[in-house]
Amino acid sequence: MVGPIGGWPTAAQRSAQEDRLLQTARETFPDWTIVQVFGGWLAVPEGTPLVQSVDLEGVLEKLRSREA
Repeated sequence: MVGPIGGWPTAAQRSAQEDRLLQTARETFPDWTIVQVFGGWLAVPEGTPLVQSVDLEGVLEKLRSREA
């Protein structure tokens, strides 16, 4: 995969490769949820609840609301 400048792949080439890899990962591991998160990728067993927030206070609030 070589892009037009200095051998670096273009954004479209990287995106296409990533799409293929994600499809392969999901087909190979169907019992896992694979999602992109800030800073990378996350793979967890299917059905695992995830709680996400931009800060710890938000996580605590969401966890507390699940207990109610």
